[in-house]
Amino acid sequence: GVYLKKTASALYARGHTVVVITLSDRDLQWQDHGVQVHEIARRKVTWPEPIPRFGWLTARCLEIAIDRWRIRRAVMALHAQTPFSVIQIASYGFVGLLLPRNIAVEICRLSSISRLCRIAYGRPKEALGTLHEKLEKMQIRRANFVFAPSKLIAALAMEEFGVVSSVIPTIPPQLDSLQEDFSFYDDHLSDLRYLLYFGQLSGIKGADLM
Repeated sequence: GVYLKKTASALYARGHTVVVITLSDRDLQWQDHGVQVHEIARRKVTWPEPIPRFGWLTARCLEIAIDRWRIRRAVMALHAQTPFSVIQIASYGFVGLLLPRNIAVEICRLSSISRLCRIAYGRPKEALGTLHEKLEKMQIRRANFVFAPSKLIAALAMEEFGVVSSVIPTIPPQLDSLQEDFSFYDDHLSDLRYLLYFGQLSGIKGADLM
C-alpha cells in the first residue's frame, strides 16, 4: 500500500537494504527503484467435503497455513544469504507468526484491530474470524516493538492487547519540488461534484455520515 511504498523508499534513500515480501497471485522477484520485491503466490486448496461448510473451513485453514509457511521459507532463505537486522510485519493476516523468534528485531505495525473492525462492520462472529483474531493477538504480543499510525489505534491496542504502541504517522507527501498546475481542473473539472472516500464505501469509513 501507500504506507509500505513510502517507508521502503525512505529507508532505501537512507542507505538501507530493503526487501519486501508479499502474498500475490504469482511468484516473482523484481526491483522498485532499488527496493527488492518478492511476490509469493497464494496456494489454493480444494477439499472433498461431505459437509460443505466443514470442507470449506478446513481448506481455508490449510491455505492460510501454507501461505504463512511459504513466507517463512522465503524470509529464512533471504536471511541465510544476508541476515536481516529488522523485520517489520503487518498486524493483519499474522503473516510473521511462523517466523523463528529472535532472528532479528521484530517490529509490528498495528494498522487496525481485527476484532474491533468486525464489530464496527456489524459482522457476526465466525470460527475462521475468531481464529484470525487470536492469531493476530499472538503476533502482536510476540513482537519486540509495536507502533500504530494514530493515537486512537495505540490507545485501543493497550485496551485490547495490553501492549504499549508508539505512534508513527504515515510519511507526508513531499510536495516542495512539485509545481501545482490547475489548468486541466479549471478547464474540465471545476463545475463537477465529487464524493471523497477512503478505501471503500462502508460504515467504518464513514459512508453513513456522507
